[in-house]
Amino acid sequence: MLRRILAIFILSLFIASVEAVQLLPYQGSVRPQIEANFKSLQKAFLVGKGEEFAAYKDLLSATDNVSEEVEVWRTLVYCQILIESDSVQKSEQILENTHELGIAWLESYRTYLKGVISIQRGQHIMANAELLKAYAEIKEGTVLKVLIQQAIAENLRIKGDLDESLKMWFEALTASETLKDSIAIADTYLGRGITRLALSEFELAEQDILISQAYFSRVKAFKKMSECYSELALMSHLKRDYQNSIDFGLRGYEISKELNDIKGQAESLNNMALAYMGLENWNQAMRYLDQAIQLASRTSKRQELVGILNNLGICHQQLGNLHEALNYFQLALTKGKESGNTKEIINSYRNISNHYSSVSDYESAYYAQVRLAILTDSLALLNQAQTMEELEFSHDIDKKEQEILFLKQEKKIITNRWLNLALALFLLIIIGILFIDNQKRKHRQEKDLLNSADELQKTELRRMSEMLAFNRNKLSLYTENLIKKSELVSQLESKLRNTVDGSPESFEQGEKLIADFSSVRILTDDDWVEFKELFDEVHKGLLDRLLKFYPDLSLAEQRLFLLMKLKLSTKEIANILGVSPDSVKKGRYRLKKKVSIEEATSLQDFVTSF
Repeated sequence: MLRRILAIFILSLFIASVEAVQLLPYQGSVRPQIEANFKSLQKAFLVGKGEEFAAYKDLLSATDNVSEEVEVWRTLVYCQILIESDSVQKSEQILENTHELGIAWLESYRTYLKGVISIQRGQHIMANAELLKAYAEIKEGTVLKVLIQQAIAENLRIKGDLDESLKMWFEALTASETLKDSIAIADTYLGRGITRLALSEFELAEQDILISQAYFSRVKAFKKMSECYSELALMSHLKRDYQNSIDFGLRGYEISKELNDIKGQAESLNNMALAYMGLENWNQAMRYLDQAIQLASRTSKRQELVGILNNLGICHQQLGNLHEALNYFQLALTKGKESGNTKEIINSYRNISNHYSSVSDYESAYYAQVRLAILTDSLALLNQAQTMEELEFSHDIDKKEQEILFLKQEKKIITNRWLNLALALFLLIIIGILFIDNQKRKHRQEKDLLNSADELQKTELRRMSEMLAFNRNKLSLYTENLIKKSELVSQLESKLRNTVDGSPESFEQGEKLIADFSSVRILTDDDWVEFKELFDEVHKGLLDRLLKFYPDLSLAEQRLFLLMKLKLSTKEIANILGVSPDSVKKGRYRLKKKVSIEEATSLQDFVTSF
């Protein structure tokens, strides 16, 4: 079970969604030139050496007597290339402005691309709804059907539904084998292998990945070859076969470097660093991680960057560079919050808590654990809410499909113009109800979010109250210990005086021992530093405020002020400071003069109310 959790965690950090190399061909008959240009584009995209956009210009070159349907298809192909080239925002803008023709397969293609964009943005509920909609509307036995199946399987894997993802990969493999589409078959084997790797089914995963790797090597699909080597490197790492992990990572890095694939280079370097971390060669691992972080910071996807920062922190921690380790863990936490990656935030808090525990800073470790617990609980509630919302979304889609079917049947029967007007009015009412229902749902969601935020705030206030009570107890115990220590020393000093006889030698030795005992009673500089820290935890900023108004107070007067704030008696203060009660009274008099309070005003009242 532990290996499975570890595998899922590592894969969620370092494996991007499968980048399908299969572009969608035109579903119909087109002129030979357009078909030939598309095949050239597909080959260039498969090789992955930056020739895709040049080949796409060739596809656009045949513009004479091109139907509107072909024009839309070519635009959607371009959007697919943009998505795979990490230009998601540009692709999304083009999709929004693309004219809708009402042709089923083109609309399914458009919906599929929106689903892929939602996956890359981490919007898995929306992606699932869009992909299921595209899946329901497209007919069997087409390349688009296989692409949608692959995207659904990938979305399930990223969400953590590994068993359902594996089932969908099997369905996609069956469909691609029926089509006898070699590209789709190899891509499906790779996706299934990645899912099996997350399930810790190493032998089956290796078989699938090697099958796809052999095909992509044969057709020189370099980007896919690099991805296969990356998966094999991770598998070897999980199996603790670190040398093979390094070799596979190096092969993937060389290919990615030749392709100028920045993200692929960063991933391969991180894989090699993981292997060296497994070998406990922390310095070599750090060298690769330093290179990886420079590359990852240049990409638009920040998921790998946060994982690399955490790995750097672990390396520094192992090398004893505790300050640098903490800096990297905190930077990873910051980047994780910026990207909204909850899993990475949890991992960073866990690293920070472990770091503080290792240096015996248990208070800071406790605070990090509290934040981790709050975040984990919030994530559990969010996952539950997402599941409910996903079920509701699926139900709404089924309901709308039934309504659409009903309207289609009605349209065949109704020929009268007045009935058509009534039908239009009915549709407006339905839209209004859906709009009102949507507004109510949004209101409920906002209310739930506010309630969650209020609960978090209450939890934080309770924690702060508990910490304040804890610090009060610590300060009280510390002060009591000082008083008891002073009283004990006084008793020992008194007994020692009684045992000294009248001889000069004995008297001299006794006086020396008495002086030594007296020095133990005095509040030392180290004791003062610790006492001041405890005092500041309970009375935040009091000492700073005192020095702001009365900067001329001596250290002895500062100590007297703080001890009086604790309402200690003159005798107790004298014992703690190692002076006589008369000295304490004189110190009170000088302190009263320096703070310039009236003669009739009690110094104790002033200190208490300050």
